[in-house]
Amino acid sequence: MNYMDMEVTEKTRTVGQSLFTMTSFGIAGILGRSTFGFIADYIGLPKLYLIGGTLGAIGTLGLILFWSVASCPSKEKTFTDRLLKYFS
Repeated sequence: MNYMDMEVTEKTRTVGQSLFTMTSFGIAGILGRSTFGFIADYIGLPKLYLIGGTLGAIGTLGLILFWSVASCPSKEKTFTDRLLKYFS
């Protein structure tokens, strides 16, 4: 959105932002629903929700790990250095 603000003139900023939002969220919604429907027909809803729940749990654990490593006081400046120290 910041790129859109820089590239579009002040007069047409609202139209540019509307087109950007409509394109990104509209296309993503159409593709997402179509893909979900195809996969649901292919493997069934119970398995699809199991996969979605598993991916959500993995993402939550990854976020918890990131927060615990990123918030620990350390002399290392980069996240990778902190992660290596956290597990060593």
